Amino acid sequence: MPDDNARPQTADQSLVEVTKANRQVYFQGYQVSLRTTYADRSFYRTITDDAFLLTDPVTAEIVFSFPLPMVALNFRGRDVASYSIQGVGVAHPTKPWERKNAEYQTQFAQRQTDLPAVLGERER
Repeated sequence: MPDDNARPQTADQSLVEVTKANRQVYFQGYQVSLRTTYADRSFYRTITDDAFLLTDPVTAEIVFSFPLPMVALNFRGRDVASYSIQGVGVAHPTKPWERKNAEYQTQFAQRQTDLPAVLGERER
């Protein structure tokens, strides 16, 4: 049943369903894993020139985002761990997710120092 409280979808958005069996979103052929708390929910997926966004269709809260182009350090084939994406943002992260994300953001900072020409300078 449609949610009467849902905000209307805009032309640049698509509605995605995240289930317990499939807790991931897709971007350019990659499967980005999401936390368990995202299961059994629908989100608007918006992709702009600068960002990938998942928003709650009722509250319009951005629950997951990362800057584009996507840069990540934890790939397993086509699977990408969300906490390993440079600049990722998550609403209400769990403590384990925050710890893993902090480890990867430290690695990004070190690589930026060691290899600035490879990672490039991101605008903040």
